[in-house]
Amino acid sequence: MFKALEPIDPSTGKSRGYVVLSYDCVESERTDCCSKVSTEHLAHLPLSLMFKPKNVSISVKEYKQFVQEQRKRSNQGEIDLQSVVSYWTKDYTSDTYVQDLVMPQLRPVNMDELKMVESIQKLTKTIIKSLDPNLLELNMTTNGRSCDPATNAECCNASSQKLSLRYLQISPIVTLTLVYVASLSKEMRDQLAEKIMKDNNECDPEVMEQLMSEVSLISFAIETSDMEV
Repeated sequence: MFKALEPIDPSTGKSRGYVVLSYDCVESERTDCCSKVSTEHLAHLPLSLMFKPKNVSISVKEYKQFVQEQRKRSNQGEIDLQSVVSYWTKDYTSDTYVQDLVMPQLRPVNMDELKMVESIQKLTKTIIKSLDPNLLELNMTTNGRSCDPATNAECCNASSQKLSLRYLQISPIVTLTLVYVASLSKEMRDQLAEKIMKDNNECDPEVMEQLMSEVSLISFAIETSDMEV
């Protein structure tokens, strides 16, 4: 199966080619979640290197309501990182509940894409350090959820562990932090990205751009979770 995914056809020595997917623009005037759904990023959604699409679940709709409530209670009108982590870990008891929102992609065969994913995780940890360094030491069990080889290889049998090697290994706290950034208003996301770039001279703009693309896709999933399609 992996040979079929190789970019070069061994029989001809030529590239198998590729295709770029995008979505037609979805018009919406809704304003009931994390601000109005922007047609700017609906017209041509970026491609995710880290997460694969998931069907909308009740828990995502409930999270959208949670974000709304937290924004109303906050003096700054934004949700905080600790609230997001607490919500998706059920008060720090398990790191698997966020699977309801996002799931890791299959490992890319392109080494450049794999390096980009690694760079995004490293950059995300830089963001965590600027927000709450203690979260990098977060250690949780997997009580309460069934095993999924894409996110938790340790709890699975030998067969599932072998399957897990096909998926990207993304740190739970990295995933949770990206969900947090996606839960902020676009203005606040842009300010955070600008601050991280300013405070870290070695930060690669291309890595930040892809990180924000991943965030935009998660934000889109949250914002549209209760829309009728």
